Amino acid sequence: MFTGIIETIGIITKIKSNKKGKTFIIEANNCMDDLEIGESMSVNGVCLTVTQIVKSFFYLDLVYETLKITNLGELTIDSKVNLERALTLSKRISGHILQGHVETIGIIVDKIN
Repeated sequence: MFTGIIETIGIITKIKSNKKGKTFIIEANNCMDDLEIGESMSVNGVCLTVTQIVKSFFYLDLVYETLKITNLGELTIDSKVNLERALTLSKRISGHILQGHVETIGIIVDKIN
């Protein structure tokens, strides 16, 4: 669960293809304290699982479906991403509770300025 409040900006430093999709390696100096493998991380609002941690970098595996139905499939090396760590109930909730699990795709049909 997440609050929807961005904690920091990360940078994609490497993208590797794998059998099920891609692995993103993200540098994020400001959210690495006590980060653990298996922890949920919201990346541009999408809930993903940390699979590896090396110094100030963490790894995320993204399956093809996630790449297809989110903006994450359009990202490249050096792309900046919005990051939020999973909600803990010991802190004030400044936003609202959300899951970060994508269920469908919406289409913007008009924009009014």
